[in-house]
Amino acid sequence: MLSRAEFKVYLHYILPSMASFLLTGIYSIIDGLFVGQVVGDAGLAGINVAWPLVAFMMAAGTGIGMGGAVISSICAGVGDMRSANRAMAHTLTMLLLATPVIMVVLLVFGQQLLYLIGGRDEILAQAQGYLSVMAWGSLFQVMASGFIPLMRNKGKVVLAMVVLVASGLINVVLDYVFICRLYWGVEGAAAATIIAQSFVFASGVLFFLKKENRLRRGDFVPSGKFVARTLRGGFAPFALTLLPEVTTLVINIASEANGGGTAQAAFAVISYVAVAVQWLIQGVNDGSQPLISVKFGEGDVRAMRALRRTNYVFAVAIGLLGMWALTTFRVQLAQLFGSSPETSEVFYRGVTLFSLVLGFYGITHATTSFFYAVESNRNSGIVIVGEVVLMVFFAIVLPQFLGLDGVWLTVVATQAVLSVLSLCLLQASKPKIRAQAAAYAAQKEGQ
Repeated sequence: MLSRAEFKVYLHYILPSMASFLLTGIYSIIDGLFVGQVVGDAGLAGINVAWPLVAFMMAAGTGIGMGGAVISSICAGVGDMRSANRAMAHTLTMLLLATPVIMVVLLVFGQQLLYLIGGRDEILAQAQGYLSVMAWGSLFQVMASGFIPLMRNKGKVVLAMVVLVASGLINVVLDYVFICRLYWGVEGAAAATIIAQSFVFASGVLFFLKKENRLRRGDFVPSGKFVARTLRGGFAPFALTLLPEVTTLVINIASEANGGGTAQAAFAVISYVAVAVQWLIQGVNDGSQPLISVKFGEGDVRAMRALRRTNYVFAVAIGLLGMWALTTFRVQLAQLFGSSPETSEVFYRGVTLFSLVLGFYGITHATTSFFYAVESNRNSGIVIVGEVVLMVFFAIVLPQFLGLDGVWLTVVATQAVLSVLSLCLLQASKPKIRAQAAAYAAQKEGQ
């Protein structure tokens, strides 16, 4: 395990990251509370239907940002600061170029996509209202999501946390004003989010304008090698960020087919509360990524192994604690979100079954995050693609035998299989990872 000194550094990185993700989850819940209390089940379900498309913007930013950040950290570990800075510059350029593409797709095809992923009638109207506002703020969503991992990999983990906390507070205050006072409904919730993300965007711009973080013009000279490497490395964090929303998409469709609008509304509450636990687990993984990547570049296999094992302990413990909390306080959670009596009854059963996934989630996502931190992109890709395939498979098969219970157990079955698969892949890939770490160590000594 980690030494006392290493554990202090580990906590310095993961605690701000966990706090950031936890507060983001709490703010998301508060967002849902305002909508649920003022707009009702249709508004809450509408946001839940639209959220996978909104999350795609954030995942694109996170994937590109994390992909570049991993490269930058590895180069820094090797001692090649020139390449570390070039990786940062290329990441910023790619973030900026991705924005207009995403905006056009959502504005032109948004309504059709919402219908495909389960939006119907009043729920579709609410989802369209929410998405239309969010699409116009694509620049802030994408860039803000990409700035945060870059800040963390510069060692500014506390600053990244402060920026996210301030952004969340802005979101909550504006939610209250726009939804509860001005009665703008789901459009008000979207506007509050966009303004909050614009604060993160502005903070990121100021961060890279500071002298110690400023990149030189030559760092932005295009390099196909950096672009390709960033895209390969960014796929896993992009997909990991988006996977909860893939879950939302699949379960939305399955719940509507097996339980109608009531089941969809119940799942909206489940997804709000469960994703908060998932984000907290991801906070552990993302917070430790700079440390693992730097140690990989230095060739320190012992430290990498110790960091990975510590991640497992934290991630699984958080998952089990989250499972207990969601089942113990399910009645209070339904009341907080203003669920109708019919929706509440479905929610009680659904959250009890769905929460079983959280322990497995800690294993699979800690392993996948380790893979992309050491650029083992093939393995992370296998787990991610496997998750999507298994999710669709179980969503089709299990409800045929278990009805709506099969919908809730879809994610549990998926993560149980993936936890075994990911650990097998890790065991098989250890020799290759050790060999690459040794190559980086030799490169550093030769400089």
